Amino acid sequence: MELTDIQRTLQLFSTDGGLIEIRAIDCWDWKPDVLSTQSGYFDVQHLAEAKQAALHLETSFHAAGVYITLNPTSPDLLARSANRVKKAQRDGTTKDGEIVSRRWMLIDIDPARPAGVSSTDAELAAAQAQATECQGWLHENGWPSPVVAMSGNGWHLLYRVDLPADDKTVENCLKALAAKFSQVDTSTFNAARITKLYGTMARKGDSTNDRPHRRSRLVEVPDNLQVVHPDCLEWLARQAPRKPGTSGPQGGGDSVDLASYLRNRGVSVIREDDWNGSRRFFIRCPGIESHSSKNADSDCSIWQDASGMLAGKCFHDSCGFKSWSDFTGYFGQVKPEDFPNPVPAVAGDIPAVDPMGEEPTPAPTVTITAVNRPAVRKTPVDPNKMTDDFYEIPGVIGEMVKFHKLFAPRPQPALSLIASEVLVGAFSGRKIQTESGLRTNIYGIGLAPSGSGKERPRADNIAAVTQAGCTQYLGAENPSSDVALIGELEDQPSLLMQIDEVAKFFATTRGPSANVSSHLKALNTKFLELTGAAQNPAWVPKSWADRSKKKTIAFPHLCIYGTSTIEGFWNCVTNADAADGFLARMLVVEAEEHHPRLRMVKSSPVPQMIVDILKDWDRFVAGKGDMSDKEPSAVIVPNDPDAFDRLSDHMNAIEDQLPKDPKEHRPIWSRCSASAQKLALIFAASRGPFGIRVTLADAEAAIRQANWSTRLMINRIFSQVADNDEDRNKKKLLKIIRDHGPAPLSVITRKTQFLTKYVRDGMLKDLVAAELIEEATLPASKRGGQDTTVYSSIA
Repeated sequence: MELTDIQRTLQLFSTDGGLIEIRAIDCWDWKPDVLSTQSGYFDVQHLAEAKQAALHLETSFHAAGVYITLNPTSPDLLARSANRVKKAQRDGTTKDGEIVSRRWMLIDIDPARPAGVSSTDAELAAAQAQATECQGWLHENGWPSPVVAMSGNGWHLLYRVDLPADDKTVENCLKALAAKFSQVDTSTFNAARITKLYGTMARKGDSTNDRPHRRSRLVEVPDNLQVVHPDCLEWLARQAPRKPGTSGPQGGGDSVDLASYLRNRGVSVIREDDWNGSRRFFIRCPGIESHSSKNADSDCSIWQDASGMLAGKCFHDSCGFKSWSDFTGYFGQVKPEDFPNPVPAVAGDIPAVDPMGEEPTPAPTVTITAVNRPAVRKTPVDPNKMTDDFYEIPGVIGEMVKFHKLFAPRPQPALSLIASEVLVGAFSGRKIQTESGLRTNIYGIGLAPSGSGKERPRADNIAAVTQAGCTQYLGAENPSSDVALIGELEDQPSLLMQIDEVAKFFATTRGPSANVSSHLKALNTKFLELTGAAQNPAWVPKSWADRSKKKTIAFPHLCIYGTSTIEGFWNCVTNADAADGFLARMLVVEAEEHHPRLRMVKSSPVPQMIVDILKDWDRFVAGKGDMSDKEPSAVIVPNDPDAFDRLSDHMNAIEDQLPKDPKEHRPIWSRCSASAQKLALIFAASRGPFGIRVTLADAEAAIRQANWSTRLMINRIFSQVADNDEDRNKKKLLKIIRDHGPAPLSVITRKTQFLTKYVRDGMLKDLVAAELIEEATLPASKRGGQDTTVYSSIA
């Protein structure tokens, strides 16, 4: 049972200290065919009781739905049912006149379907797509980030407002949105409106395979939830459709100035006239090249009637411009500056971020934060430590990290992050791809000392997969040969392989030929080959003399999560691994805390929200064919324009820098932009398959982690990776000198007891000759004393 979302919802709607009503409909009173409505009022001091009441209604009463009032109710209503629920009496639930003030505006995107039934997956996906479009349009016009929720059958956008209880603005805003977005429910305007208590089940009708019951959930809750600016509300409200003869919504306000709309977009007007009570503008049709004749003067026009309603049409069937929405889809949506008296801008510019993810340039403080855009980092990323913003990935990934932090005896959030990324990559495998064809197959490595809790994220993944009933995704934890791996991919082409002590495994498969079987050598080759095979519609994994044994796998999708000790992993990696791209194909993280304190924690199931999203991905059908078909068709996930620009800037910045980098760094950096694009796609998939898109927040978070992992690898290659023991000891010696600062020879001797004096002196001479360190002599501090030899790092 998902408790977290229930608690968060209760806290969300009681932030002002007001009273809330919990209401459940179609409850089994004493037998299934006797249904009732249960209701109760709770104050902010009794939210724990409210949570228990909601769970009781859902389980014991088998409620069709459990709801909560959006806006604070009169304190007097507590006497109806004080901090408990009971069967509601006639007129015993909240009315509009009993609401203190409006704190929320609910935009309910509800798919059209027969009454009394749950939505299909396709209907739910269409609702999410429209919710995403609606949220993006409002953001473009200065609105802040909303709370985003999945109601079970549709999608909700909840915006914070500050309005009197009897204000009509919300009603007009919803009418304006419904005129633009067909699935917006205009009935949610009333002050006493209830909404789903997120985290509870939605049970409309019977649950069938096509129309299943689902658990509602909170998808995104902004850290800095801001109230919608009054000017933004007014601007939207005055776009509500009006009755003929009125000058604005409900008799007040202004309409779009069509001439300004065209002028602001650089659209040339050929001529204009008055026509049937409308003002008509003739323009060059955007699709004129498809016309059979080029009579631009009269073929295409846009007009506005006396009530302010807008329309447009081109008389050529070939171009497709037949309505006002067709033209706004090409020229852009209406904005505040298109009105006679433009609404003052309230959204400021976001500080510019260097493409490589370094210190941002100063910028003015903004009033409203852009939707899905994270706060700009004020200090450069520390390559040795992940900060909290790395873990704030909405959906499965972020919730898995939270779950891990709460219930792991020794929490290792960095390892939980990479493990859950690999998990999402496997479940979305073969179903989605970037616009450039990249898939979600990644190899993630989590490094931590022995006994520090590195095995727990792997166990969390297994628990999540098991609870979702999808154990077919789990591959062998210690594959024995390439043939065994190929067999597993034949049975399950999208595979999650979790390998403990991955350093030993790779050292075994890549050791000297005399010590390694041909099967293990071939297995390592297959691992490398499969990083690119995910885009191959006809991968032939092995050639056989007997052609009857030939196997072909379409888009094989292998995701690996491996763990190892820090020293063990870097000791098994060689400089050749960096040069041939073996290392760059991995996303590596190291534990933030090497030995977190052991805690007494209770066991807990994986949160239901995580399980539900994994189930959604397992059921998701991409393209026209079933995913179990031999040749599945992956959905191309679009990038928001800002996300596309950010990822492009990142790639271009790396390409510009590569010729200037040391040659040993280039193979690592050259794959960084592809890693960022894959991570951005995985972060989008973390929220579920419906209405999936890559946002700017996804791009920013992906670039941050890809850069961090790349810098970590370069740092470790320079300081720890070596081809033999001599090189490895030299790097240890160099690290000692760097960490200490100017290091006296006595300190170096004490810290390098593993070296003989002869070897140590030779290494110091080699490092001085290579201009990596410099040697200096400090005179004795007193007469008769000895001079001191000191070594300092140059690089």
